[in-house]
Amino acid sequence: MVALYGQHYADTCVDVHGVIYSGDFLAIHQTWICTDRCTGARAADQDINIGVVQEGRFYRWREYFDLQRDTMVMLATVGSAGQ
Repeated sequence: MVALYGQHYADTCVDVHGVIYSGDFLAIHQTWICTDRCTGARAADQDINIGVVQEGRFYRWREYFDLQRDTMVMLATVGSAGQ
């Protein structure tokens, strides 16, 4: 999955807006910004990540995002080729 992402996107930047950590639980609000390698279009996408940490490692990790907005971002960067 990481290799596939790297084939299609470059100049990735993750802007972390907030982190909440309590005991074994972690929540992160962030924005991913990247450039589509084929079109050169730059786009941003926000998401929330919820995690469980055990023994200093991620035990469980879930990512939540707005599917409608993310689809619009994808179409803006890759156009109809992404469908």
